[in-house]
Amino acid sequence: MCIRDRIGAIQAAASGAHLIITSSVATYGDTTGSMPPIRVSHAQKPVDIYGESKVAAEKAILESDVPYTILRVSGISVPALLDPPETWPFMHDQRMEFINRADVIDMLNQTPIERFLEAMAAGLDGPAAEGKSLKVNLVLTDIKDSYGLWIENSVLHFKRAEPAADANATLTLTKTIFVKMIAGTAGVKDTLLSDDLKIGGSKIDLVRFFGLIEKAPGTFAIVTR
Repeated sequence: MCIRDRIGAIQAAASGAHLIITSSVATYGDTTGSMPPIRVSHAQKPVDIYGESKVAAEKAILESDVPYTILRVSGISVPALLDPPETWPFMHDQRMEFINRADVIDMLNQTPIERFLEAMAAGLDGPAAEGKSLKVNLVLTDIKDSYGLWIENSVLHFKRAEPAADANATLTLTKTIFVKMIAGTAGVKDTLLSDDLKIGGSKIDLVRFFGLIEKAPGTFAIVTR
């Protein structure tokens, strides 16, 4: 599905969905003569078909009326240096600019919580969820918001709502910790040792709930996958 098809689908559905598109720093072209860092306002002068296709996709989005976020992605650095591949893909004199993982987390913190819940719903293991009925309250203390999540008919549903008394479990935490869990960067201090994360109700049911999501938060304190 090309970008114009996606835009058309959003417009036809009139759902108000927020389009997030992965573009590339390749849209800037050769920046070796430019003073770093390269900023969003830098002129786009692609030098290959890949970069040109990304510029064309961005143009289609900008000309539409759908709400959007465009990410011009570079490399993402990690705390530990990994051994390079046998065939190193970069030249010795090539300039490289990386996005620090902390900046990625900061960007994710600006993303509406609904986008994460949509991703969780898309990651539900339908066959494994067949015949199961589970309800979880998600309470985000720092943004003073809460959501009801429930699995019914092999589908993960969610809506903004006050915590339900009949929920199997309640997960109370900050959005910051939730984002770190989704991104796989939450450590022990963010989970087991944090006063900002609490679990009410059945921990077993909470494990069962997240265990049905194929891309569940990788560092959730009581979920091991």
